[in-house]
Amino acid sequence: MNFRSTSARLALGGAILAVALLAGSTFQTQAQSAERWIHVRVDNSDDKGEMVRVNLPIALAEILVSSVDHDQLHHGHINIAHADINGVDLRAMLDAVRSAPDGEFVSVKNRDQDVHVSKQNGYLLVRVNDSNGVDNKDRKEVQVRVPIPVVDALLAASKGSNDLDVSAALRALATHGDTDLVNIKDGKQTVHVWLDSKNDGE
Repeated sequence: MNFRSTSARLALGGAILAVALLAGSTFQTQAQSAERWIHVRVDNSDDKGEMVRVNLPIALAEILVSSVDHDQLHHGHINIAHADINGVDLRAMLDAVRSAPDGEFVSVKNRDQDVHVSKQNGYLLVRVNDSNGVDNKDRKEVQVRVPIPVVDALLAASKGSNDLDVSAALRALATHGDTDLVNIKDGKQTVHVWLDSKNDGE
């Protein structure tokens, strides 16, 4: 037996294995760093002081959404045929906003509520201030920012006129940079939903 030849082969095999492991490790690190996470944080200021923290990779969120077949959500598609939003055709409104130039499209003000819907710098923006006749400490504020490519995905990939494709929207969101999505504040609770590449939600 040629021990020198055998040792050389073992050394070469070990080197190849080390390179393969290093390459695999590098690829995994890059994939992890590119992973997009959606975070939900809910804080209550009441006596119970309840807190909710959800940190979910968007890829996993898409799998979960696609696996649900219940009520209006069917394998990644949500049916809005019976959604009654004060007589507003939600799909038609989204379709109109995504193809329109930047500007404010809806502005409603009265004693109890202030609503604005606009498009600016590639985002659909919804802002609601709702006092509902109560003191300022109980006033509700809602801010929603949706990237227009996500709106496109909701509409363009849907199966029918009454469907919105949530799975496609999540895939579009996964390609987007860090951004706030939802902020809600009232007298007792705050809700924050945002997107970034961190897995700890801090």
